[in-house]
Amino acid sequence: MRARIEAGDRDGAAVAFLTGIGTPDQVVAMMRTGAGWPRMCELAPTLVYDLTLTNGGVVPVERLARIAVPTLVLAGGPAPRGPPGQRRPSPQPSPVPRKFFEAVAGGAGPR
Repeated sequence: MRARIEAGDRDGAAVAFLTGIGTPDQVVAMMRTGAGWPRMCELAPTLVYDLTLTNGGVVPVERLARIAVPTLVLAGGPAPRGPPGQRRPSPQPSPVPRKFFEAVAGGAGPR
């Protein structure tokens, strides 16, 4: 992806990122015809940083499993059912042993 960005191929970099994270080819093709695609290409140079900061998409399971303190996991999207504002054990599988989950309303995270 870095080579595509350096060559000025933002479209190719965005496609490589999306397919690399598992977006089906048909969905990528649909996205490329949408009104938001130019903005995606505009932001493509930042995707290199996203991959760097997220360990290339590899979850460091062993490292996360060693976290010994209670951990608040935040995600965008609708909150799981339960009393408003109450933090609950995470519904998402995770190697973090003592985690609590809070969804940020209006975000675009796991549903």
